[in-house]
Amino acid sequence: MPPSARLRPVLAAALVFSLGACASLEPEPCTPAWVDAQTEAVLVPFAREYRSEIAVLRDLSGNLDNPGPLTALRMVGQAETLAAMFEDFQDRALPRLEAALDECDAPGEAAGLLVAMLEREGVEGDVLAWIETLGVLVAAVNAERASASGEPAAP
Repeated sequence: MPPSARLRPVLAAALVFSLGACASLEPEPCTPAWVDAQTEAVLVPFAREYRSEIAVLRDLSGNLDNPGPLTALRMVGQAETLAAMFEDFQDRALPRLEAALDECDAPGEAAGLLVAMLEREGVEGDVLAWIETLGVLVAAVNAERASASGEPAAP
């Protein structure tokens, strides 16, 4: 019998035991650790997908109180990209986060998790305030467009 054939049962057993160990490390449902794990499972890939946009936001930090022409141009250039990122967050990430919170009847502001994720990614308060203002403006424009077309406004 070749050596590799003798190792197969050992490797198979090791794989089964390691998978069992991984399964036992899953937090109990609806515990704070479980909510954190569910949140990370959604936000980490989202942050990875938008890492270049988040890097631009980090670079803007500290330059918004008295922005020069270059910073102002960067802000204008980022407005559409950020609006698309927020829309993607609302369409893809937010429903998954809300579903996890609803599963446990846990009150929570899943929408606030985007800001928390950006803070964890190093985006500072001045940029977060600008993003909040931009979000209010985008919501107002969407509401105006919806009322002009007779459609209900998107949240």
